[in-house]
Amino acid sequence: MLLDMVCKQVVDIVYNERYKFVKFLKENCYSLAEDLRKKALSGFCLADYHAGTVGPYITQLTGMIAWNDDVTTVNFACSSGKYYRRMPILVILALRILQPLRLQHRSLLDLFPAQYDKLPEHLIAGACGMYTIFFRRRLPRHPTGVKISSDVFERETAHQLQLLRSIRQDTDDEARRLNTWINTRDGPDGWLQDLVRALYLVNQQRGPG
Repeated sequence: MLLDMVCKQVVDIVYNERYKFVKFLKENCYSLAEDLRKKALSGFCLADYHAGTVGPYITQLTGMIAWNDDVTTVNFACSSGKYYRRMPILVILALRILQPLRLQHRSLLDLFPAQYDKLPEHLIAGACGMYTIFFRRRLPRHPTGVKISSDVFERETAHQLQLLRSIRQDTDDEARRLNTWINTRDGPDGWLQDLVRALYLVNQQRGPG
C-alpha cells in the first residue's frame, strides 16, 4: 500500500513537471513565433506575414509546404550557419535552464549542475517541436480551433529529436561544432555563454521591474 502511494506521488510529480514544461513552451514559443515586438530577439514575427507570404516563409524555415508535411530542415533553428544557435532557440533554453525557479529562487543549473554538463537534447528538441507546431498552425487549411495536445507535442518533439541526432551523426565541420557546443558547458566553445547572453537580452527587452 505504501509503495503504491509512493509510486502515485512520483507519477504525479513527473506529470506536473511535464505539464508545466509544456505550458512554459506554449507561452514563450508563441510569443517568439508571432509577436512583432520580439524582432530584436530574432523572433519569427509570423504576425507580420499575410496569407500569401507566410507559406513560403515557413517553407523556407522548415521545408513544409502543407500543414501536415514533415519538417525536413531546421533552418529556423540556425544562425550564420550554426545549428540551433538562432536566438529564439537560445532564449527558450536560457529561460528553462538559467532563469530562477519561482519557488526555489535558484535555477535548474544551480540545483542540478551535474545534469547540465551537457545541453540536454530533449530541451532542444522540445523547443524546436513547439515552434514547428506554431508554424503548422499558420499554414493554409490547418484545422481551426484545435488545441495543442500532449500527443501532438510529443510527436513533434520526437521528430525534432530524430533530426537533431541525424545532424549530430554527420561528419562535416558544422556537425562537429554542434557536438562540441552541446557537450561543452564552459569556455568560449560552450553553450553557457550563449545562454547567458540570451537571458541578458530577454531581461534587457523586458526593462526595469
